[in-house]
Amino acid sequence: MFDWSNLAPDEILLALRGLSDGAASGFLDTHQFSVLLDNPELRLNGGHPAAQYRRGSLEAQPALIIWTCRRSDLPEGLGSARAIRQAWRNAGEAAWAVGDIIVGSDSCWLASLPEAPVRGLIPALEAADPATELPGVQPERLTAASLRADAVIASLFKVSRGEAQTAIEYGFVFRNFRPLNQRTTQIRQGDELVYRTKGRIQITEMEENSRSGRNWLSFRRYPC
Repeated sequence: MFDWSNLAPDEILLALRGLSDGAASGFLDTHQFSVLLDNPELRLNGGHPAAQYRRGSLEAQPALIIWTCRRSDLPEGLGSARAIRQAWRNAGEAAWAVGDIIVGSDSCWLASLPEAPVRGLIPALEAADPATELPGVQPERLTAASLRADAVIASLFKVSRGEAQTAIEYGFVFRNFRPLNQRTTQIRQGDELVYRTKGRIQITEMEENSRSGRNWLSFRRYPC
């Protein structure tokens, strides 16, 4: 069995070509699948259009299962996406067997490989229709010095501007699931921003403060 989490994009395609017809990868992170988005060979599926983690296949749409439960039914200590993912890894399970995890105000949503024993970790999970609406995530609001990518990333992901610039330079940041290569790129309303190891943020509204010159950003945060 491949450890899909450690494969580079070209290695993913080679691995899939070596498997039987219809085989699919484990969940790939944004760094892995972003450069494959335009590849006509590959079909990707993460369970929803803005998924940070997606399975790939050279044949049919990759299979996965969507699980949901009420937030109040999550086991003690597993009240966040990060806590659930860490507990999954601590149990010795493959990281690439689980895709996006969204813990909202009232419910939890999780994508997994069909064979992944996720109910061993969260017994209350029930398989749901793939079209199930994502949990509502409480909106947040803050200001950024400018709409340059480095300034916005620093504000949204709570890192220094220098760290944001380094992350962009080394390919850790993605805008609309494609590498964000320039620190001076202007961020726009509606953008999906992914910072590897820190999660995804969806910018829902922007407004300039005429007095301070700073920019108000409304957004929803989806930790990885």
